[in-house]
Amino acid sequence: ARLFDRHTRACRLTDAGIALLPSAQRLVADWDHLVADARDFTRFARGRVAVAAPNAQCALLLPPVIRRFRESHPGVRVVLHDVPEHEVHALVRSGAADLGIATQTDARSDLLATPLNADEFIAVMAPSHPTAARRSLEWAQIAREDVIGYLPGNPVRRLLEEKLAERGIVLNYTFEIALPWTMMGLAREGLGVAVVTMALRPLAQWHGLEVRTVGRPQFARTMTLLRAPGNSMSP
Repeated sequence: ARLFDRHTRACRLTDAGIALLPSAQRLVADWDHLVADARDFTRFARGRVAVAAPNAQCALLLPPVIRRFRESHPGVRVVLHDVPEHEVHALVRSGAADLGIATQTDARSDLLATPLNADEFIAVMAPSHPTAARRSLEWAQIAREDVIGYLPGNPVRRLLEEKLAERGIVLNYTFEIALPWTMMGLAREGLGVAVVTMALRPLAQWHGLEVRTVGRPQFARTMTLLRAPGNSMSP
């Protein structure tokens, strides 16, 4: 269809051009919006990032990180999945989470893992507990106490038990708990020594509990940042 009538001094739309002009204008506007949206994503002016992490990391580690990120990129929506640690891998693998935070293990995985930090094991107890009189503790001493620990099969507990087994030490778990808040509540009442990691130190201090290092050198777990190798990462 002829859209223009061109002359030496003028160029006018034909009837077909006049009819198609609104559609052409919408196409140009859509293209401009497409380019602007793409630029927004690359400048972090908009977008979405989903992170899956264990409950404790979601409560204590990530909030200040998210606050700083939001201050720099207020248009980007952050979605946080606070889940038991064994669910983190599945969320990253399925694409429901772009990134995950979990304990490094020797188990083979299809996910890409980048080390983040070392998280040392510590002992937490009420100020009135006999072990609070010591500035530091050994694992053999902890083994003689009633221990408040994670559930069997928990990656943190499994890692600790493997390291203690190398020294022939077995802990006496009086309470096996899923959530760290419950562990702190039991320790506050003097019902045992909670064996947790340094990530929970702020929570222990909020409860007025004593925190002690255990062993030399200290056992530690490595926290890793997980992502799926086949998924395209957002900018």
